[in-house]
Amino acid sequence: MFFEPGFFGTAAPLYLDLATSYFFILPFLILYSISYAIKKQYKKHYISQFVIIVITLVVVVIFELGLRLDGGFQKYSQDSSYNYVFLLIYLLAHIVLAVMTLSYWTYFVFTSYKAYKTGNLEKKHKQKGRYVFGLILLTSLTGLSFYALLFI
Repeated sequence: MFFEPGFFGTAAPLYLDLATSYFFILPFLILYSISYAIKKQYKKHYISQFVIIVITLVVVVIFELGLRLDGGFQKYSQDSSYNYVFLLIYLLAHIVLAVMTLSYWTYFVFTSYKAYKTGNLEKKHKQKGRYVFGLILLTSLTGLSFYALLFI
């Protein structure tokens, strides 16, 4: 089922279309979560951040398993009209960005929660949150554009 053609009408399998859809809406989910903090609904903010990061980790695991089981980059890059070396460099840059983003975001969520519970939330939390949001947005955009390079 997950390796059947997806719903975007490209050669991408279903699991890639699902992951791509999620990473398209992810920045909007984060903005919605941030709106709770703006309204000073801090409990809803940290709960929504935790739920979003857990869902993101599940999507990443499904995405990675699907790639490994279905032939991955080698298979998908064969039908792209773009140069293999260009695609490989783009992929490596995206992977570095994605690992850095997910690592920092995870660290930020858990350390911020701990600091909030002890009443020691930094004054720079908002600034760091904007930085994390920027990383998430950039990672989503590079992932979406990589999908386009491979399948559109």
